[in-house]
Amino acid sequence: MKAMKSAGLGILSALVMVLFVTGCVQIPTGSTSSSASPAVAPAQTNFVPAEATVGQTYIVAATVSRSTPRTLEITYQGGQDAAYLQYISITVNGISEGSIGPVSGALSLPMGTSELFAAHDPGQDHVVGTGHFTNNGVVTDQVVLETTL
Repeated sequence: MKAMKSAGLGILSALVMVLFVTGCVQIPTGSTSSSASPAVAPAQTNFVPAEATVGQTYIVAATVSRSTPRTLEITYQGGQDAAYLQYISITVNGISEGSIGPVSGALSLPMGTSELFAAHDPGQDHVVGTGHFTNNGVVTDQVVLETTL
């Protein structure tokens, strides 16, 4: 009888420990008790901007470097979904500067493809690369590069 009572207490303390541990591993929400308005508006779960294309999220990478004070070099590095990327459209400070690819005769943009683009304000050029993906006839545009340099 004493052994059963001891086992019951062991199970009870294990359950209390699990409840305690799971309660202590909560991710902070960033909430504060300040009366000021929050800096970030709450997320809208149903909202999709009109210019966004809804579809699969693709994983590829591109890098940008300043080759001269007035020239940016953007290189496509490849990635898990490289087979679906056709080309990358480039904007600098909101102005379309062209694209990397498409490459004639290629089914997808070859890794290592690189292009030069005009730069305007060193340290303030906002560069955005939007990948154009095609997978089983479904076309998706997705930002694959965004930085300021």
